[in-house]
Amino acid sequence: MPIYTYHCDACDSTWEALLKIDERDLCVVNPCIECGESGKVKLVMQPCNSISSMHMGSSLAQHADGAFKERLQQIKSYSPRNKITI
Repeated sequence: MPIYTYHCDACDSTWEALLKIDERDLCVVNPCIECGESGKVKLVMQPCNSISSMHMGSSLAQHADGAFKERLQQIKSYSPRNKITI
């Protein structure tokens, strides 16, 4: 389950909630957990997928250390059609 970040404009509090994707709007429609004000809560940050943010493929090697890059080179040599750029 992803962690979502919420903010209340009424009391300026920010908190995180571990919710199912289909429950992410519950904090927005319910009153603020700090001040109880309704209609002032906003979803300010949605979770991101760290794998997709690295764009796999070519940028994977940019985020890797030396040993991992060597292993990627070995994998690439076993599979010439692999699109990993090292």
